[in-house]
Amino acid sequence: MYAPKLYAICYKYSKNTQEAEDNLHDGFLTIFKKINQFKHQGSFEGWMKRIMINTALEKYRKDKVFPLINEESIEEVDTLDIDDETIKLETLLTGIQNLPNRYRLVFNLYILDGYSHKEIGNMLE
Repeated sequence: MYAPKLYAICYKYSKNTQEAEDNLHDGFLTIFKKINQFKHQGSFEGWMKRIMINTALEKYRKDKVFPLINEESIEEVDTLDIDDETIKLETLLTGIQNLPNRYRLVFNLYILDGYSHKEIGNMLE
């Protein structure tokens, strides 16, 4: 019932399906361990989603991977040549999935989950 939605969250924060499955597994273990801490003040699904996001954040904190990117290696894109209608969701998701881990994490937290820059900074400390 919840697994597909929670897997989608894990995949959003992972570099591949194996890592997403690992995060899903670890997240469910945390849910089962902390089920007695759920206070019934919000939705159960929202509580589980927060645990899945925290599981992904813990992995990044533990790995502390901060890739450096040489600005000269970044390809410039002429936005005038891009027709908004030609960009497909699959292409966008693939692009997001191919971002370096740290950038994908920040992108997801800000754009998709609505956290502020300050909140993200605090989460990643």
